[in-house]
Amino acid sequence: MYSFTNQFMSNDKTVEFLKATMMGPNAMRLAEELASHLNINENMRILDLGCGCGLSTLLLVKKYGASVFAADLWISPIINANQHVHSLLKGVGGSGLDSESQCSPAPV
Repeated sequence: MYSFTNQFMSNDKTVEFLKATMMGPNAMRLAEELASHLNINENMRILDLGCGCGLSTLLLVKKYGASVFAADLWISPIINANQHVHSLLKGVGGSGLDSESQCSPAPV
Protein backbone atom coordinates (compact mmCIF):
# COMPACT_ATOMS: atom_id res chain seq x y z
CA MET A 1 0.00 0.00 0.00
CA TYR A 2 2.85 2.43 0.72
CA SER A 3 4.89 1.84 -2.43
CA PHE A 4 5.84 5.50 -2.93
CA THR A 5 6.65 6.09 0.73
CA ASN A 6 8.69 2.89 0.98
CA GLN A 7 10.65 3.76 -2.17
CA PHE A 8 11.16 7.30 -0.91
CA MET A 9 12.47 6.03 2.42
CA SER A 10 14.98 3.68 0.75
CA ASN A 11 17.33 6.57 -0.08
CA ASP A 12 19.56 8.04 2.67
CA LYS A 13 19.20 11.58 1.31
CA THR A 14 15.41 11.48 1.37
CA VAL A 15 15.32 9.81 4.80
CA GLU A 16 17.33 12.75 6.15
CA PHE A 17 14.86 15.10 4.48
CA LEU A 18 11.97 13.24 6.17
CA LYS A 19 13.64 13.51 9.57
CA ALA A 20 14.25 17.24 9.10
CA THR A 21 10.74 18.07 7.88
CA MET A 22 8.46 15.72 9.81
CA MET A 23 5.87 17.73 11.73
CA GLY A 24 3.99 14.92 13.45
CA PRO A 25 3.03 11.44 12.29
CA ASN A 26 4.44 10.33 8.93
CA ALA A 27 2.48 12.74 6.69
CA MET A 28 3.63 11.07 3.50
CA ARG A 29 2.43 7.64 4.62
CA LEU A 30 -0.89 9.06 5.83
CA ALA A 31 -1.38 10.97 2.57
CA GLU A 32 -0.58 7.86 0.53
CA GLU A 33 -3.09 5.79 2.47
CA LEU A 34 -5.81 8.43 2.13
CA ALA A 35 -5.07 9.01 -1.57
CA SER A 36 -5.34 5.28 -2.28
CA HIS A 37 -9.08 5.58 -1.58
CA LEU A 38 -9.52 8.50 -3.99
CA ASN A 39 -9.51 8.67 -7.77
CA ILE A 40 -6.62 11.15 -8.18
CA ASN A 41 -5.18 11.83 -11.63
CA GLU A 42 -2.85 14.24 -13.42
CA ASN A 43 -5.74 16.48 -14.56
CA MET A 44 -6.70 17.44 -11.02
CA ARG A 45 -5.90 20.51 -8.97
CA ILE A 46 -5.64 19.77 -5.26
CA LEU A 47 -5.55 22.21 -2.35
CA ASP A 48 -3.27 20.75 0.32
CA LEU A 49 -4.19 22.73 3.44
CA GLY A 50 -1.99 22.08 6.45
CA CYS A 51 0.79 20.73 4.26
CA GLY A 52 3.54 21.33 6.84
CA CYS A 53 6.87 21.08 5.03
CA GLY A 54 5.24 19.62 1.94
CA LEU A 55 5.50 15.85 2.38
CA SER A 56 1.88 15.27 1.39
CA THR A 57 2.29 17.75 -1.47
CA LEU A 58 5.35 15.89 -2.71
CA LEU A 59 3.44 12.61 -2.73
CA LEU A 60 0.48 14.08 -4.68
CA VAL A 61 2.74 15.67 -7.29
CA LYS A 62 5.16 12.79 -7.74
CA LYS A 63 2.86 9.78 -7.50
CA TYR A 64 -0.26 11.14 -9.19
CA GLY A 65 1.00 14.05 -11.31
CA ALA A 66 -1.67 16.37 -9.91
CA SER A 67 -1.23 20.14 -9.68
CA VAL A 68 -1.07 20.90 -5.98
CA PHE A 69 -1.51 24.20 -4.21
CA ALA A 70 -0.09 23.89 -0.71
CA ALA A 71 -0.60 26.14 2.29
CA ASP A 72 0.29 25.87 5.94
CA LEU A 73 -0.30 28.26 8.84
CA TRP A 74 3.16 27.74 10.34
CA ILE A 75 5.41 27.60 7.27
CA SER A 76 5.76 30.28 4.59
CA PRO A 77 5.05 28.95 1.07
CA ILE A 78 8.15 30.71 -0.25
CA ILE A 79 10.39 29.09 2.37
CA ASN A 80 8.73 25.73 1.79
CA ALA A 81 9.23 25.91 -1.96
CA ASN A 82 12.78 27.23 -1.91
CA GLN A 83 14.20 25.17 0.95
CA HIS A 84 12.31 21.94 0.67
CA VAL A 85 10.14 21.09 -2.27
CA HIS A 86 12.15 22.38 -5.25
CA SER A 87 15.43 20.82 -4.18
CA LEU A 88 13.82 17.53 -3.22
CA LEU A 89 11.71 17.16 -6.36
CA LYS A 90 14.88 17.43 -8.43
CA GLY A 91 16.47 14.65 -6.37
CA VAL A 92 13.50 12.26 -6.48
CA GLY A 93 13.31 12.23 -10.29
CA GLY A 94 10.39 12.16 -12.69
CA SER A 95 7.91 14.94 -13.24
CA GLY A 96 7.02 17.67 -10.80
CA LEU A 97 8.34 21.15 -10.31
CA ASP A 98 11.15 22.18 -12.58
CA SER A 99 13.40 25.20 -13.00
CA GLU A 100 10.57 27.07 -14.72
CA SER A 101 8.18 26.60 -11.80
CA GLN A 102 7.29 29.48 -9.55
CA CYS A 103 6.06 29.24 -6.00
CA SER A 104 4.34 32.14 -4.36
CA PRO A 105 1.70 32.70 -1.70
CA ALA A 106 -1.87 32.20 -2.89
CA PRO A 107 -3.84 35.42 -3.32
CA VAL A 108 -6.09 36.20 -0.38
